Amino acid sequence: MLTLLSKLHFLINIIIRIYNLLPIPVYHNLERIKAYRRIFFLINFEAVKGDYLEFGVFEGTSLISAYYANKSTGKVDKLVMLNKPNKRRFIGFDSFEEGFKYFKEEDKHDNWIEGHLSSNLKLVKKRVSRVSRDDFILVKGFIENTLEDIKKNNDTIEGYKIEKVAVMLIDMDLKSPAEKALRFCHDKLQNGSIIIIDNYFNFNCDPNKGEFAAISNFIDYSKIKLIDFGNYGVTGKIFIVSKTT
Repeated sequence: MLTLLSKLHFLINIIIRIYNLLPIPVYHNLERIKAYRRIFFLINFEAVKGDYLEFGVFEGTSLISAYYANKSTGKVDKLVMLNKPNKRRFIGFDSFEEGFKYFKEEDKHDNWIEGHLSSNLKLVKKRVSRVSRDDFILVKGFIENTLEDIKKNNDTIEGYKIEKVAVMLIDMDLKSPAEKALRFCHDKLQNGSIIIIDNYFNFNCDPNKGEFAAISNFIDYSKIKLIDFGNYGVTGKIFIVSKTT
């Protein structure tokens, strides 16, 4: 066996080189897609009610990934999944054309500039509508503004009321908007809800910056208990809510 492997060194070297040509964002997103299958299997198996909320949509890839992960792991097979899972909507929040924006000085990072990571709402809507015409809702605007308006409207968007959150993704890089998203979802979380933090390890895990600080502050504020459900990609972290107050 060792002799065979030694003869394959050239091929192994090629595979290593090709793998390392894969852009880090692509690698990270592929790992997130893989993580979504176990996330939604657990949510469906445990019959956790509620919607999928995504804060930071960009071009819609993770939103669509969540939809298909939910669909594929929720099929009744009479072996593992005996009951049909709860119906859920997939709701995405993003500034779209306006891209990245700093609302607080403490959020600034050398590799993120204002206007970066902008996308086209019309194209994203077209993309998700090809997957499903009824299951997606997109909310345009900075969440510093939109979430407050939704709260005033009794947590209702386009006639749909968000009552519970089964899974939420925080992918906004910064502490300030991440905190607002977490506080918005606080009373909608339940035992078994899953919180995905896409940029947990950025800012060198500074306890006062980034999504790392946001989730830490949220735990202190809400007295909620979170269980580590693993990592994905470069900076992704997953938590399960085990106790709500």
